[in-house]
Amino acid sequence: MSLTRNNIEEIIRRSLEKAKSQKKQFSLFGRITIYINNPLISDDVDFDQIISYLENNIPPHIFEEVDLIMVGENPYLDEREIEATYKDGAILIRSTLINNKDYIENILHEMAHALEYQHGMLIYSDFKLEQEFLAKRERFYHLAHAEGYKIEHRDFMNPEYSIEFDNLLYKEIGYEKLNSLLMGLFITPYAATSLQEYFANGVENYFLDDREYLTKISPVLTEKIIRILENE
Repeated sequence: MSLTRNNIEEIIRRSLEKAKSQKKQFSLFGRITIYINNPLISDDVDFDQIISYLENNIPPHIFEEVDLIMVGENPYLDEREIEATYKDGAILIRSTLINNKDYIENILHEMAHALEYQHGMLIYSDFKLEQEFLAKRERFYHLAHAEGYKIEHRDFMNPEYSIEFDNLLYKEIGYEKLNSLLMGLFITPYAATSLQEYFANGVENYFLDDREYLTKISPVLTEKIIRILENE
């Protein structure tokens, strides 16, 4: 059977798509290796597009603490029952996310945790960010108490991550109610989990969502992010 021009173009297109889908190694900002350790489960994920977005929208210097991004299943992620984490210069992230946006959000969120190692003094040493966070937690306590939840004030005044507090948020109160209670207080319910997540969630939303709204409800957090961006 003779091949028409359209047949040939289709064969080339499919061949290129197959090669692209099987590509396992990429480079971000010319120095950070992205390695795909397990097959991606979604055809809607394109790491060339993810890299293009990050390189065109995010300053490279805030990735200084990141040397490697590993995409795939990992016992450390399984043990903690999480999608991604930052550990020892590497971002570990599952290969089961369903689109580019999910990967970009997770990469930026974990990059923010890396910034805590690089700029911890700037972020936390004056306690202004903690004060802003705990003032929001105080308001959150009164709102939840008024709704009839049996809660302890001291639990809301601990800025560190607590599995008990996490369970209170997501198992006892629940996502739907949290979205209502925390509107205009935290940028997302997850930001209420701990001071560190408040910061990381803020960085993620500074680049991806409504920066003006973040500035309005979290001015200290926004100011910290701006200072980091200026600190090249």
